Amino acid sequence: MEVFKKENIILNVPIEEKEKLLREIARHICRLGYSREELKIFSGLMDREKEFETSLGDGFAIPHTKSEFVENPGVLLVKTKNKIRWSKEDSANVFLVLFTPLESAGNTHLKMLASLSRKLINEEFKKMLHESDDVDVLYEKINNALAN
Repeated sequence: MEVFKKENIILNVPIEEKEKLLREIARHICRLGYSREELKIFSGLMDREKEFETSLGDGFAIPHTKSEFVENPGVLLVKTKNKIRWSKEDSANVFLVLFTPLESAGNTHLKMLASLSRKLINEEFKKMLHESDDVDVLYEKINNALAN
């Protein structure tokens, strides 16, 4: 199963609360076939946020989970219509969601996180993520980021 495909891009999500968005993300991960355990995926995402919030500033967050209930590693791009309060200091409306099986989590999870984090330093890349609603462009740019 591909880590990132066009179906993994969700745009103009009308949700305005963190917990509701994480529930929708878990639902989407299961719909795409990466897991069969929506509640467990949601719990994993929430637990990670409680441990350390995943806001990066500049309107971005990288929610992620390593779980025995994830069958294949993957990445979602989720963009909300409005910013959501993601931490005490920050709000976000662009979410790069990472999820990996527990047994392969170490290397795979860190590689995906490092690849995307490196790109999120680039102002042009961040601007493109915020401004573009072109699925083909978003798919190409994120796929390229994951490949490096």
